[in-house]
Amino acid sequence: MRTVSFRTKTLIAAPGIAVLPLSSYAVTIGGIDYTVERLGGIGSAGDFTQPTYITQAPGDNNNLYIVERREDGNAGSLGRIVRFDQDAGTQSTFLDVAGQLNQDGGILTVAFHPDFQNNGLLYTTQVVGSESRVVEYDANNGFSSRTLLAYDQPPAGVLHTVNWVGFQPGSSGDELFVLTGDGGFQANNGNFDPAIIENTGSPYGKLLTLDTTANYTNPVTGLDYVSGTGTSLSTDSRASVIANGFRNPYRGAFDDNGGLFIGDVGFQTTEEISYITAAQIDSAAVEDFGWVAREGSVATPTAGVGGPKGPNDIDPVFDYLHNGIDAGTVDYTGDTTIRGASITSGYLINGRIWFGDFVTGEVYSGAWDGAAVSDVTRHDLDLEAEVNDNIQFVVSFGTDNEDNLYIVKFGNAFFPGANTGEIFKLTANIPDPNYTLSYDAGTGELLVDTLGGDLTAYLIRGSGFLEENHSQLLAGVITSDDDELAEADPLGTAANGVFSLGNVLPTNLSLAAFQTLITQGEYTTANGEPVSAFELAYLATTGDLDLDGDVDDADFGLAFAAFTGPDSGPSSNPDADLDGDGDVDDADFALAFAAFTGPLAAANVPEPTSLALLSAAGLLGLRRRRA
Repeated sequence: MRTVSFRTKTLIAAPGIAVLPLSSYAVTIGGIDYTVERLGGIGSAGDFTQPTYITQAPGDNNNLYIVERREDGNAGSLGRIVRFDQDAGTQSTFLDVAGQLNQDGGILTVAFHPDFQNNGLLYTTQVVGSESRVVEYDANNGFSSRTLLAYDQPPAGVLHTVNWVGFQPGSSGDELFVLTGDGGFQANNGNFDPAIIENTGSPYGKLLTLDTTANYTNPVTGLDYVSGTGTSLSTDSRASVIANGFRNPYRGAFDDNGGLFIGDVGFQTTEEISYITAAQIDSAAVEDFGWVAREGSVATPTAGVGGPKGPNDIDPVFDYLHNGIDAGTVDYTGDTTIRGASITSGYLINGRIWFGDFVTGEVYSGAWDGAAVSDVTRHDLDLEAEVNDNIQFVVSFGTDNEDNLYIVKFGNAFFPGANTGEIFKLTANIPDPNYTLSYDAGTGELLVDTLGGDLTAYLIRGSGFLEENHSQLLAGVITSDDDELAEADPLGTAANGVFSLGNVLPTNLSLAAFQTLITQGEYTTANGEPVSAFELAYLATTGDLDLDGDVDDADFGLAFAAFTGPDSGPSSNPDADLDGDGDVDDADFALAFAAFTGPLAAANVPEPTSLALLSAAGLLGLRRRRA
C-alpha cells in the first residue's frame, strides 16, 4: 500500500493536546504568521538587474534560479540566469546567452525538468529577432540546446510573446506546458486578427503542451499570423492545444492538484486570473477563455470585437478594473476596490492565491475554495514596513521546493538601471504536526496516529459525507448527516498510538477528491478548546500510482515507464515497486493486475461535499509535504 503524506495548515480541535507556541512574526496573512526577508542585503549579492522570474530545481533546496532580463542599453546583454546560493548569500552566473538574443524580453522564464538532477535539462522562453521560442538546454553537456517551438511575431513589435513554461506536479517530464500571447496587435488595430486566436492550428493566445521526448530537428511552428502558412499544430504530433482565448497570459502556476492558474494581462478594461482544472487539461476538448470577445468578465469594448460570452467560454476566477473604468458602464459586477493595469498572478500558498500589478506595485492574496477567489487583501504596505524597503514593479512570483513564496521586484523604475531589482521571501510559520490523520482509499477508513502523544478528544463536523446511520465512528456512537461529533474519551482512556475512527469516507476517492473533501466546509472552534496541528496521509490502493482512485491504463503506463526487470537495480519510480524488492518487474505487474479496476465510472466518484475539521485558523488548505 502506497502512502502519500501532506502537512496541513488546518488545526484540529483536540482537548488534551497542548497548543504549539507560535513565534512572533510581523506579518499575518490568512491566519498564518510569516517572516518576510530580502534576499541578500542592500548593496550585497541580493541585488539583481531586471529580474523577471524565480524558481528552484527539483532535488536542490538551497539554490534559487533567477532570470534576469539585463537590459542596460546594450541589446547584447540580454539573457542571463543567476544561481543564488541561499546558504552562502552569493550569486553566480548559471546560464548566459548574451549576444544570442536581441529583442525586448531576453529570457522570460525557466522550468527545470523533474529529473534535472540526473538529466540536466531545463527549458526557457525567449525571443530571438522577431521569433518566439521555447529552448531546451542540457546543463550536463555544456548547455547544448535544441529549439522545441519557434514562431514569428507579427509586425506589431515584440509584444504578447511566448511567456511561460512549466511542468505539472508529479509529471515524468514528458509534457512541457507553454503559455503564449496573441501576437501583439492591439484589438483596435486594423491588422488584429481575432480568428487566429481561435484557430487551433496557430500558436497565438494558447495554452500548449510540447512532447519533450520527441525529435526537434525542426521545431514546432504552427500557422503563421500573417501568411497562414506553416505546419498546423493540429497536425503536429509533438504539440497539443489545451486551451485558447488568451491575450497576454504572462504567468502560470500549477496547484498541487495539477490545475493551472493563469494571469492574463488585459487590454483597456480588466486584468484577470483564470484557472483550468486538471480534468479540463486532461480532456480532449480545447477550452476557451473568451478573448477576444470578452476581456475578463466583460465584453471587449472594441467595435466589431466585443460580444456576449460564448456558450462554453470560461470566465476568470477573479478580475479587476483599470483605473478610470466605470463598473456600471461596462456591466462589471466584481471587486471595485482594486484598480490596476498589468497583472502578474502568482501561486496558491496556504490556501490563498497571490497576485500583483506591475504598474501599481500592489500585492494581494485571496482565499481559494477550488472555484472562486474571496477575501482579497492587500499586503504590499505591511510587507514594506517589515523589510523597510519599497516593493514596486512586481513582475513575478515564485516558489521553492518547500513552498516558500517569493516576490520579484523588477527594479525602481519601469526600465530600471543595474542592481535595483530585488527578491523578497515569505516563509510561513507552520507548527510541526502532533499526529497523523490517514485515509485508506481501499476501505474508506480514517486512522489517527498520535505519534507518541495523548489524544483525549476530537471533533468532526459532517455534511453529506456521512450517510444516515452509517457505521460507528467509535463504540457507542452512531453518526448521521450533519452531525457534529465530539468524543470526550474515545477509547475509554487517553489514546496513545494508532486507532481507527471507522470507515467514514467513501472508498477509492482520488487524492484530489480527498484533499478537497477534507478541506471544504464551515470551520469553527468551540470556546476554550486548545488546537493541534496534524499531518494528513493518503493510503493508496495497491497499484494506484497516479492517485486518481482507480487502477487503470494510466497506472500501467507509469509502471511500464519504471520497468527495470529483475535484478537490474532500483527503479526511477520506487512507488511502482509494489512488492518492495528493489526493482519493478513481473511480480509488481502481477500485483497491479490483481488490483486492476479500469477507469471509474463517473457515478462511482463521489462529489466532494464537505467534511470539516474544526479549525482555529480558518480554511488554510494543504500543501504537498516536501522531502
